[in-house]
Amino acid sequence: MPLLHIGSFIAFTFPILYVGGTTIIQRGIEPGETLGLIDDAALGISHFLGVPAIFNAMNEHPRCATTDFSRFRIAVTGAETVPVPLV
Repeated sequence: MPLLHIGSFIAFTFPILYVGGTTIIQRGIEPGETLGLIDDAALGISHFLGVPAIFNAMNEHPRCATTDFSRFRIAVTGAETVPVPLV
């Protein structure tokens, strides 16, 4: 979510930082790059926040089929209705 969106800070970023977590902030969303970060075991990404358009873009990217999502504990979306196939 854009940094100017209060939900991205109050509901997600601040609590993660409060408990000692790390956040990765990208200047923009490029699905292949984002999937690469998720797939990087050294980063250990376990939580993800994005609007449905971001999830759709990653889902349609060829790299999605080989990305390891097993470290995910929570994936949060909002701002619009989420289509059932995306869930």
